[in-house]
Amino acid sequence: GLWPEAHKSWQNFIKHVAMSPTQWPGEIGTRVQALIWSRMAENALSNRRRRGMSANPFFDLFAEQTAPLKPTAEQCYEKAIQLAPDRLAGYIPLFELYRRSGKLAKAKKLGQQMHKRFPDHADTLEALGELCLETKDYKKAQEYFEKSIQANPLDLTLRGKLARARQKFGLTLTLEKKFDLARVQYEKAL
Repeated sequence: GLWPEAHKSWQNFIKHVAMSPTQWPGEIGTRVQALIWSRMAENALSNRRRRGMSANPFFDLFAEQTAPLKPTAEQCYEKAIQLAPDRLAGYIPLFELYRRSGKLAKAKKLGQQMHKRFPDHADTLEALGELCLETKDYKKAQEYFEKSIQANPLDLTLRGKLARARQKFGLTLTLEKKFDLARVQYEKAL
């Protein structure tokens, strides 16, 4: 529960790794730093556990009021990606953080970067499809769900999500009075 202290200790360890190329040579040192930044990001998330209850209520009062950590979770994840851009595990939590905090434009941009780096990762494609549904880009959502189905044909939930994207796109076309195009979407959804 000593989050600020842990944050400082991790930062000191990152400095140690960076200044010890004989102990942490080349890519190993860089990857270790990326992993530490990811761990710091987890610590900096707002849902981190509070300090436990002690025997002193005065200390417990202050324990509940931990300030946001600096650097923030977002900054830590970004640094982890910068150090190890080929590591998918660095992208996923930042993408979810953006989605949960309502930063959909940033999430979409990061998702597209993920798609370029990891084009056949079914979960990324599915998440991008869901994000497009949230932003009402139904045509793009269909593309992502179709690619996700190709990458993971055994996941039956993806077909349902694709059908929902087609239904929503069909509804949009219906409201625009493009009935023939809407009918095609509804038929595909069935």
